[in-house]
Formats: sequence, structure tokens, C-alpha cells
Amino acid sequence: MEMVSASKMRGAQSQALASRFYSRKLDDILRKIASRINTDYHPLLKAQSDTRDVAIMILSTDKGQTGSLNTNLFKSVYSFQKDHHADVYTLGKKAKEFSIKSGFNLIADFGKVPDKITYDLAVPIANMLIKEFLAGKYSKVYLAYMDFISTLTQKPRLIELLPIQKEFSEIEETASTGESKEYLFEPTPQAILNWLLPYFVELTVYQSLLEARASEHSARMVAMKNASENATELVDHLQLIFNRSRQSSITSELLDITTASLTLAT
Repeated sequence: MEMVSASKMRGAQSQALASRFYSRKLDDILRKIASRINTDYHPLLKAQSDTRDVAIMILSTDKGQTGSLNTNLFKSVYSFQKDHHADVYTLGKKAKEFSIKSGFNLIADFGKVPDKITYDLAVPIANMLIKEFLAGKYSKVYLAYMDFISTLTQKPRLIELLPIQKEFSEIEETASTGESKEYLFEPTPQAILNWLLPYFVELTVYQSLLEARASEHSARMVAMKNASENATELVDHLQLIFNRSRQSSITSELLDITTASLTLAT
């Protein structure tokens, strides 16, 4: 299992890292644009004022044997839920089981995580979240998943997916310098944003799925490696006990033979 996980881990890590720069650069650009344009240009840029309800999408694994990966994710979600009491959407068997066990309001489950992550998997998830947000059901939508840092490190990440928030560092910079940049849109802001913003949500969900999958295989490989090392130590320990028992048995037999020989000699 360690060897299988190591093989899958390399592919998952390569896929996640290959698209990470593009995804995060687009995130940076859009949030800078959002800080300088009127939020009335598109409803995905502003929070729904008619409700205070929020939603959270949880991305987990289907299987266990990943060490504390899911536990750390669920701790982060549980802490978030204490303050928000959000409706829950899930992908992954473990997330569904956790939500039901915790008594959360589970709205929809997108089933199991396929072996191969494709962009098509992110589209229906993003579309449903966008649809519920635009319908005014939620003022904010969050996304929770395990972010891949390295083979040995994966951290829970909880981001605000909707509305697309402004880049606060850019706002502070503008306020301090008194300067702001003006963006020109061709043909119109609405035409560009109507395509770009839903695509951005889809891409964010897709990248989160890749990060979660890379985290899963990395955590499982490490867990199986630790299990193999522990099993080897246990075998060595049992072998030592067996050798000591065998040596004790042989020593006891030799003593019996020696005692019997001395008795016959006398």
C-alpha cells in the first residue's frame, strides 16, 4: 500500500503543482480588479443582503488510512460551525459521515471522489453553489479542504468562495497613496465578468480538489510508511522474544539432561 500510494502521490502532486500558479495568479488578479470596480457590475462580487445564512463546501477523502488528515480538516470545520451554523455541501464519504454525525444541516452530497480528478468534476459543484448564492439563499459561501504544502505537511484551508472579495492590501495601498488605477473593459464589464467570474469559481473548486487529492495520497503514503516501520519493529521485537523463549527452552532441556546424567553416574 505504501508503494501504491507513493506512485499515486507523485501524479497527484504534479497535477496540483502544475495548475497552482495559474489558479492563484488568477485569484490575485480578480481580487485586485474587484477592489477597483463597482460591485454592481456583477452579483458574484457583492454579498446578498437579504439573508445572513451561509454555506460551506467540504472536500474530504472516501477512504481512511490517511493519518490525521481528515481529523484536522474536520476540526477546522467544526470550529467554523460554532460561529456560523452553515448549511453543508460535501464531496467525499468521510465528509458526509462527519456532517451527519455532527448534526449539521447537510443540503447536498456530490458522492465519492473519483480516482482521476478532472475539470468536469468541479463544474456541477461550482454551478450549484453559484445558483444558490445568486438566488439569495446565502450571503456567503465557503470552501474547506486540505491544502498540500509538502509530502509531510498538509494544512486545513477554509476560504470564502463567494462573493469574490476585494484584495485588502490593494485597498490599503490606494488609501495611503491616494492613487487608484482605472480598468477599461472591452466590450463591456458585464460581458467579461459574466464569463470570467463563474470560470474563476469553477477553477478555484478544481484547484481545491487537486490540492485535496495530493494531500490525501501524501498523507496515506506517510501513514503506510509509518505502519510498515512499526510492523518491522514489532516483528523484530517478537523475533527477539521467540529467540529468548527458544534459548530458555534449550537451556532447560540441557539442564534436565545434565541432571539426569549426574544422577545415573552416582
